[in-house]
Amino acid sequence: MEIAPNIHQLRIPIPGSPLQCILCYLILGDEGHILVDTGWNVDYVLDLITSELKGINVDFPEIAFIVVTHAHADHFGLAGRIKELSNAKVLMHRLDGPPFTSWPIWPPPGRPDPIKGWLIANGMPEEDIASLEIPDFPGLELSNVEPDIKLEGGETISIGSVALEVIWTPGHSPGHICLYDSERKVLFTGDHLLPQITPNVGLRPPRTGNPLADYLASLRRMEDMEVELVLPAHEHAFSNFQERLRQIQRHHDERLKAILDAIVGGAKTAYEITAQVPWDIGAWQDMSMWDRYLALGETLAHLELLLKEGRIRKAAEGAILLFQPA
Repeated sequence: MEIAPNIHQLRIPIPGSPLQCILCYLILGDEGHILVDTGWNVDYVLDLITSELKGINVDFPEIAFIVVTHAHADHFGLAGRIKELSNAKVLMHRLDGPPFTSWPIWPPPGRPDPIKGWLIANGMPEEDIASLEIPDFPGLELSNVEPDIKLEGGETISIGSVALEVIWTPGHSPGHICLYDSERKVLFTGDHLLPQITPNVGLRPPRTGNPLADYLASLRRMEDMEVELVLPAHEHAFSNFQERLRQIQRHHDERLKAILDAIVGGAKTAYEITAQVPWDIGAWQDMSMWDRYLALGETLAHLELLLKEGRIRKAAEGAILLFQPA
């Protein structure tokens, strides 16, 4: 649908995902069009996008730029195939290009398994690890296209009368970006800012650093922006931009407090801490092993922030890592 003048929202299904769909956006310009995100790399998703474009009388060759907010499969998957059909230039942040795009969600058979060692070190029992399987999502394979333009943040993507400022917003991924149309006060947020749920900000191999600190700093940098319409990649468009920023910041403050409360009684593994933290998706005992795996990554991102702030400390007991108050 045309969600704002010359901005069409493409509602693209995500096979097998509780998110149900990704919201991609086609921005119509007088000298070509901009596609923001692409959907998963499966044939029927490409067929659906083709049908959606025909419905608004747009052909693939009219697309000049494919802008990828971040290199996760639902956002980047079809970039290569749409580039072939359109000859558009692919733009994404340099930190989400190779080698990030080759990170496996789970090691392929016959490859070394650093994830298993990471799970053991952080306290996941062997029986839980044995029952952990990735969901059977078709289209997990990423596009193998190299970006034509590697972004840093701060650039302006211009085509005719359309001008979008690139805002680097790391956290959910190292090179996540948002796009800001200052003339219309419209912000395309990818997964950085969603109306109801919060993006997964996790610390799992091979990722390093302090992703939650990066994410919260990205939110703070947006506080003075004038935004009337937020166009996220999931759920729905919304307008309470400033309020939503504050809600997400409070959410992480509460999560940090819950983690600190969980280790008051003594040293614990990250998995033990994760089991004691309240989760929006339901009780720990009812969560699938895959959701526990994702929750563990989120807990470790919060623990890393607390470590860097000197509020907790980490020690090794053999091969096991333990966290306790500073």
